[in-house]
Amino acid sequence: MLRNPGRRRAFFLPACLSVFLTGTTPAPALDRVFDFDKDPENEPPPGFVIESNDRGKALATVVAESTAPSQPNTLALCGASFPGVNRLLCLVWFSHIKDGVISVSFKHGGEKNVARTAGLTWRYQSEANAYFVECDTQRSVLSLVVVVNGKREILEKEKIPIPPNEWTALQAAFRGDEIRCDVNRKPILTARDSKLKEAGKVGILLQSNAPVLFDDLRLQSEE
Repeated sequence: MLRNPGRRRAFFLPACLSVFLTGTTPAPALDRVFDFDKDPENEPPPGFVIESNDRGKALATVVAESTAPSQPNTLALCGASFPGVNRLLCLVWFSHIKDGVISVSFKHGGEKNVARTAGLTWRYQSEANAYFVECDTQRSVLSLVVVVNGKREILEKEKIPIPPNEWTALQAAFRGDEIRCDVNRKPILTARDSKLKEAGKVGILLQSNAPVLFDDLRLQSEE
C-alpha cells in the first residue's frame, strides 16, 4: 500500500527534506510510502520487481508483524537455502529517480553465525551499475558502495551496532555527487561520487539466507 506520509563533515540538506524542516521549498514531486498494510498476506508485494542470484528461489512476502512501525504488515525477504551468497533486490518497478531520499525500517533476528546484510539501492541500472548502502548485521558495519560495470568500490564504511530484534531506520539522501547515509536519524556516512549520474530504480537489498523484515519504504524525489 502507498501512503503519503567515524567521519563527520558538513553536508547538504536535500530540498525534498528541507520542505519538512523549513517550509521554504516546494514539496517534492514524488513522496510515497510502501507500508504493505493493505497488501495480501503471504503474497509478493504488488508494485515491485524482484531480482536475485539464487535461481529464482528467493522469497519476498507480505507478512503480519505485531512490532511493525506501521501495523499490521511488513515485507519479509529471504534468500534460498542453498550453498553460496544469496543476494535479493526488491525494486520499485515505476521508480526512475536521480536525486532524492529513500528510507526504510528493518529488523533482523540475530541468529548466530548467519551472514546478513540489509540495505538500500538507488540509481540502479542493474546489479553491475548502482549505488548501495549496506548494513552488515553480523560484523556491525555500515558501508556505502558504488558498483560500476561490475566493479565494486567501498566509498565509506563505519562500525555501528545493529541490534537484533529491534527496528533500525536506514536512510540515503543523494543529490548530484553528494551522498549521506543515516541510521536512526543520525548521519553516519557522507561521500562525494560522480561515477553514476543517471536516474535509476530504487529499492531494498538483502544478502542472506535468513529472513529480515522491512517496513515503510519511503521514496522522495524533486523530479
